[in-house]
Amino acid sequence: ILKLKQNLSTSLRRTPSIKTTSLTIQSLNLTPQRAFFEPMILNIDTLSDVSLPELTRTFNTAFNDYLVRLQFSEEQMLQKLKMENVQMSLSYGAFHQNELVAFILHAVDVYYYPGCVYNAGTGVIPGYRGQRIIEKIYEVAMKELHHKGFSRLSLEVAIANKRAYTIYRHMGFCEDRELI
Repeated sequence: ILKLKQNLSTSLRRTPSIKTTSLTIQSLNLTPQRAFFEPMILNIDTLSDVSLPELTRTFNTAFNDYLVRLQFSEEQMLQKLKMENVQMSLSYGAFHQNELVAFILHAVDVYYYPGCVYNAGTGVIPGYRGQRIIEKIYEVAMKELHHKGFSRLSLEVAIANKRAYTIYRHMGFCEDRELI
């Protein structure tokens, strides 16, 4: 996964003031820690049927106000998906009234890290933030990924993104190492 982590961090490395850390959850066989209040009905599903234009639009909206503004063309998004070996059948999204409002892109490296899924990108569009949607997606995703034979989940998070860091730690992710 080191190769995948390096690819994901490339854009962050261009800005020296942003440090990232690598977090891993050692077991996907987890029970949710608590029930969630459901303010709206969300459908959680894989991204298998999401079109490239819809994914790109949602990604760009989610990262428009990020620490480092990320905006991809459809061609750049396709290149990211291919380069990082993102599997849409292992990636998940939250849909509100059939609109993709949050996503988690998962990549795999079966050669070097069999049994491990790498989070290659997570985003929530602004109007849906603060509702624990990523936690809800992971409740579904972890069960399904475990059922599909995966035992570990790894990701990188910008240390300056304290909200995301806190959410991941609360969900059981443990810090592997700090990356620059």
